Amino acid sequence: AWPVPASIGEGQQAKYDAFAASRAASAASGTVGLELAVAGLPAVMAYKVSGLSAAIARRALKIRWVSIASLVLDRLVQPECIQENCTPAGTAGALPPRQAETPERRRVIEEGRAAARLLGQDGEPPSLRAASVVLSLIAARPGPGTPALPSP
Repeated sequence: AWPVPASIGEGQQAKYDAFAASRAASAASGTVGLELAVAGLPAVMAYKVSGLSAAIARRALKIRWVSIASLVLDRLVQPECIQENCTPAGTAGALPPRQAETPERRRVIEEGRAAARLLGQDGEPPSLRAASVVLSLIAARPGPGTPALPSP
């Protein structure tokens, strides 16, 4: 009974084409939220797990947000409909301010780009940055009888 025709795309290119053709998205929290932020596509993050998993997570995790962009910037970037708030009405209701040209839409786009820059977008690839950090730590703390490595 959905009034909009559904289409299923496969592969990275289809995903990025869908991002480019969209005004806003609803997505499961995770790396796709960061991909949407990098693409400049405002999104509402939605995530719901079993009651037991939620109870364990609430005791074990001490974070205020679950989306990567929000965690990186330490402020809410993309609205999060989590657990009890993860309802069709709640998620759908959070989308309209991000679809129209509003200050909220512009804020989400800019903050998503800011998170991507902090994570190294357009800079040295993360794998090389991580390797540099590991090599510098090894070089700074040679073990007994281990020659120091040259710094990267």
